[in-house]
Amino acid sequence: MCLADRFAQRIPTTKEQQNLRECGLGFKKVSIASNATPQEVLDLLQTAFPKLHQSGGFEYLKADSSKRLYAIPLPEGGYTGQNLKGYGIQGKIYLRPIQADLDKEKSQVDHQSDDEILQECRSCHQMIPQTRLREHILHCGYNESDEVLEVSSNCPIISDEVLEVDPLREAANG
Repeated sequence: MCLADRFAQRIPTTKEQQNLRECGLGFKKVSIASNATPQEVLDLLQTAFPKLHQSGGFEYLKADSSKRLYAIPLPEGGYTGQNLKGYGIQGKIYLRPIQADLDKEKSQVDHQSDDEILQECRSCHQMIPQTRLREHILHCGYNESDEVLEVSSNCPIISDEVLEVDPLREAANG
């Protein structure tokens, strides 16, 4: 789980966990190979939680039975897959930023499920989960005139009458 508050002392409440998830933080399953180097562990975690790049470093924490967080000792050279497993860390690890709180703005991209299909927005070129693409293009400034769709005149569905319907404009105006 990636925390946003650099001073967090306790595990987040259910409501806080939901807010973190919506921000692209919160719980995610990250598999770390036993032979992963410190750089590979870092890369895996920053890929899973891109907002960690703005943290100015982060620490690894565990929770005790009273839901209080405590730091996992940093081994010389950094955390490897082997020494994380050596600490018996198979369960939840909390990542807490050190120098700066993480952005809590909701993220449309960061909280998709691992198997969700991504599509590139043709306006801003971000990869967006397909299930959120329609909502995204209503807000990102997508303009259908930016793209020209070429259709062959041999297409059997084309007639001389053209009915123009723009469901996105109707939804935005409706």
